[in-house]
Amino acid sequence: MAASAVLLALVTGCTTSSDPGQGEGPPATNAGTSGGGGTQKPAPDLKLEQARGKKLLIKEMDGKVGTGLPVFTPPHASYTVHFVCSGTGNMSLEVAGKKWISHPCDGVENAAERITEKEPQAVVVKLSGAASWKVAVADGPL
Repeated sequence: MAASAVLLALVTGCTTSSDPGQGEGPPATNAGTSGGGGTQKPAPDLKLEQARGKKLLIKEMDGKVGTGLPVFTPPHASYTVHFVCSGTGNMSLEVAGKKWISHPCDGVENAAERITEKEPQAVVVKLSGAASWKVAVADGPL
């Protein structure tokens, strides 16, 4: 694999807990804030059902302003960011200072997979408009 990361961004919409493998396992817990802007109180009505039962590299975080997530090193060749936002505008994710994916703040849960080297990853949440967001990072593919 080349030194620069190979990107694979797949965006998925909501799934129901009746889908196989979805909604199983213990609910993810809130993470502390090390990126200024994340909080430990859950954002209202925002759920990350697709992240349930997965090994989380970053537990659920939420906020109302953009922030950098804690830096992490994936143990495998990929990780998946589960995210949702509600309000006006868009939520964007950046990695290494480059825009990776953007999605409208429509309350629909999404997930994006990133294939990368096993090196530290710095994901940043950015918002345009007034919105609440929730995000979790899981090990491995979607």
